Amino acid sequence: MIVFVTLSLVKYKIGFTQTFAPGVIVQRLLQLSFFCFFILSWYRVYSFDLDVVYGNDDRLDIVNSHDAKIKKMSKSVMAQIYETKYEELDSGGIKVYAQTLAERNVCSREKFSNDPMLASCTGFLIGPKKLLTAGHCLTSENACDYQRWVLDFVRDDNGNLPDTFEKDKVFKCTRVLKKVKDPAQNIDYAVVELDRAVTDREPLSLRNKGKVAQDDVFTVIGFPNGTPMKISVGAEVLDNSNKPFFTINSDTFSGNSGSPVINNRTYQVEGILVRGEDDFAFNPDLGCNEYHRLPQKPSAKYLGEYVTRSTSMQFYFGSSFGKKILNPESQDF
Repeated sequence: MIVFVTLSLVKYKIGFTQTFAPGVIVQRLLQLSFFCFFILSWYRVYSFDLDVVYGNDDRLDIVNSHDAKIKKMSKSVMAQIYETKYEELDSGGIKVYAQTLAERNVCSREKFSNDPMLASCTGFLIGPKKLLTAGHCLTSENACDYQRWVLDFVRDDNGNLPDTFEKDKVFKCTRVLKKVKDPAQNIDYAVVELDRAVTDREPLSLRNKGKVAQDDVFTVIGFPNGTPMKISVGAEVLDNSNKPFFTINSDTFSGNSGSPVINNRTYQVEGILVRGEDDFAFNPDLGCNEYHRLPQKPSAKYLGEYVTRSTSMQFYFGSSFGKKILNPESQDF
């Protein structure tokens, strides 16, 4: 796709620097119109990833959860926000700006379409100053320079959202302690060191041996499409046969990358969400994007949402794995 777009752009850039007969110009204009239509259609459908709903849309704002343990764990989940979406305040906090899903051409009838798309990824505390997220959420060695991690990007009891985060809720990434991206094995994670300790909430506990049972059920906490914190409840195992990862049928979206996948029996983190099925589908009748919907138990051609197992990180973390405070020393980019 990238090659096609690049070659096409080069072709048209070169072509229109020349002089053509009127008939040739009309032909080129028609070609360019078709090209632009193709690119816009491609952008509308494929500018998101990881976005799919299995069966009913089971996402909830965290404020509407009735699970006290999940609500407590959610306090340790953080949103990644890029510098293009915030303004630093003299107080040390940030003021945030974001378009809604509807403003990004998601159909207004879709769930949460009026929510702002603020977060880029999800992460969660595994130590007072250490955060675990997906490796692909940190795109370069200097990724820390242009992002912030914030606590409590949630709706309150009255449905209100913050547009300002005070200093005590805003954290800088000082360095990436470890980053692993192994597409062949679907191992995709990074450990980030924050600029100071988070003292008012607990790190989450990860499974350090064994694997999930086929009948286990999961809750995923994160920021789907960058919207305020949601939980996807009732997710089930689709494929448990691979050692480094398993797949589930959670209703999860692009901003859920790095989300903790929590076992509802043990309340341990089984892994982090890293990728999934195709995203939105363009509805030509409505002129907007709809969530890609699949059956609760999709056919074998749909693989589901991929979860890097926490146990597959043990090789990289070493003997410290499974403790509340992890101390990886190496860094892979």
